[in-house]
Amino acid sequence: LNAWEAYHGLNPFQADAPLAGLKSQGLNLATGEFVMRWREALDPKGLSVALQWSRNLGVWFASGQGPAVNDTKTFTITTVETHPDHVIKEARLPAGSDAKLFTRLVLVGQ
Repeated sequence: LNAWEAYHGLNPFQADAPLAGLKSQGLNLATGEFVMRWREALDPKGLSVALQWSRNLGVWFASGQGPAVNDTKTFTITTVETHPDHVIKEARLPAGSDAKLFTRLVLVGQ
């Protein structure tokens, strides 16, 4: 079973990976936050995701962490849509003085 598709509630025997809907919505200028959305199955088969951020794609930090005690960032995660078999999650990350940030989901088994 493809773990990534299982987490998103997709069929590993169909070419439906784009339905996972991982979308970076970029910097919201009105709120000063980087925004991303993704699909999560209501039954993610014991899987979860950890969100991470980076300034350079080389060094990654978990939510609440950063390169220094006074240089951390914390994701705020909410459910923005509910469907019969999945939800759409949204994560917001304060930009602070950063004009560019990278974010990613890391699949984690429980």
